[in-house]
Amino acid sequence: MTALLYLAEDLGWAARGQPLIPYVATPPPDPDPEDPPPAPASWQAAVDAMDVTQAVLWYEAYSGHDGINPADPFDMPLQVQDLTGTGAGIDSQYDGEVIEGKVASRFRIRHNNVTIRRCRIVPSPTTIYAVQLYPTTGTTFTGCVVEFCTVAASNTEAAPFMLRPALTDSTAVTVRHNDVFGTITGGRLENRCVAEYNFFHDFGHPPGGHASGIRFMGAHGIARRNLLTDSSSSNLGMYLDQGFMHSVTYEGNIVGGTITMPDGRVISPQASPSYGMILGMGDGSTLEPYDLKILDNYWYGGYQFGLTSGNIPWGVDGNVRSGNRALQTFTVQPGSASNERTYLAGELLPFNDQ
Repeated sequence: MTALLYLAEDLGWAARGQPLIPYVATPPPDPDPEDPPPAPASWQAAVDAMDVTQAVLWYEAYSGHDGINPADPFDMPLQVQDLTGTGAGIDSQYDGEVIEGKVASRFRIRHNNVTIRRCRIVPSPTTIYAVQLYPTTGTTFTGCVVEFCTVAASNTEAAPFMLRPALTDSTAVTVRHNDVFGTITGGRLENRCVAEYNFFHDFGHPPGGHASGIRFMGAHGIARRNLLTDSSSSNLGMYLDQGFMHSVTYEGNIVGGTITMPDGRVISPQASPSYGMILGMGDGSTLEPYDLKILDNYWYGGYQFGLTSGNIPWGVDGNVRSGNRALQTFTVQPGSASNERTYLAGELLPFNDQ
């Protein structure tokens, strides 16, 4: 005969005449993890927030092979499992070639109008440049694009971009919406190259390495709206001692050092940039530059010394610094603790000419 069960004051169950068997409380289930905060709807919204962590969220969402293309909703992001290829190096084969959705150790652009799109570049130990014009200097290729690619290095000596064409009448290479990390530098561009909306972060810092951000040379170059968070020298540089420079524009870039996100993630923990920008005429300079524009850039802090360094003759010959400001409130030591200065979010920085 089946024993009768009864409930004793909500404490447990027992067979009639037997000791009470207490309930074993079941712990509540873990709450569902919170969705990550949404990225700002636009680049302008990200900078208008006056918080560099908002800028990081935007660049994380809109760069790399898995990034959203804000200009084309039909250009779908790719996940790692969507990519194909052996991981070996790839050279372009003909004018107008589109190389898309590949995994490679490096790319060489050897033709006109080549597009490298939504690829993941994992440099091998022997890779010197993740993407380069080939031969390295003096090419006359134009109309090339590297977009929505990820350069995922692992503390290697590789540089993500080596783009040093001859000076031509039209844009040689545009690199945009790329996610670059693990390299020891941000790249070297020259003569009608454009870098825009790229995210450079978490560089490798091998012993003896010299990390720096984007470095431009030559003429008619543009660095626009890039986020550069890592360096042991400068985030952005113009090195005029390497040759005559003119008609180069740095506009809307966001520069600084280590960033701690609200969820505890740390972006570029080893960053120690000396300056946000180095704009210098070294001993090798023989001609004064002209039409150099440093416009509406944003600094957010994290420097060893100061905001800029250099000796370009500003305010003459079309060389202009204007609208450069603090993205958020930060304190910087320009040379010594006695000169410590705090800049407020939105405040114009002292090296503007107008």
